[in-house]
Amino acid sequence: MSSDELVSRVLALADVELPRGDGSDPSHRHMILFLRESQDFWDDDQRDLIDPICVEYLAHGADLAARLAAFWGDPVRVPLGPVLDRCIAGENIAPLPGELSEFAVDVDVWRVGDRVVCLGVGQHDKELPVVLFAAVGDHWLDDALM
Repeated sequence: MSSDELVSRVLALADVELPRGDGSDPSHRHMILFLRESQDFWDDDQRDLIDPICVEYLAHGADLAARLAAFWGDPVRVPLGPVLDRCIAGENIAPLPGELSEFAVDVDVWRVGDRVVCLGVGQHDKELPVVLFAAVGDHWLDDALM
């Protein structure tokens, strides 16, 4: 998929109708879209491919963030480690940052109207694919993390 197509997909994501939330607060709606996805890494001899793929996806993500900045301004880089710590401690966290913290280290975040749009690279586990993703949600955590 070309860079222009990726930009179009993320711009459209900001306006998409979000599915009803579930869990403790059904008003917290979000959607995560995988823009690029590598192969999985079940074979040990393939694991040396993970770092180069991460570097490639991070470069694509930086290019995409720069292109999106032309529409929404510069993003805020939000580390997700503190979010994961809060989830592990049992704190009730908005579903979008909570879910993202399970597989990404940090995300670029824009406030677009009354929503947040996130862009990042992550991997759920060492055997699973590396993904470049975009996400949109109605709720974030708090402004202290932005």
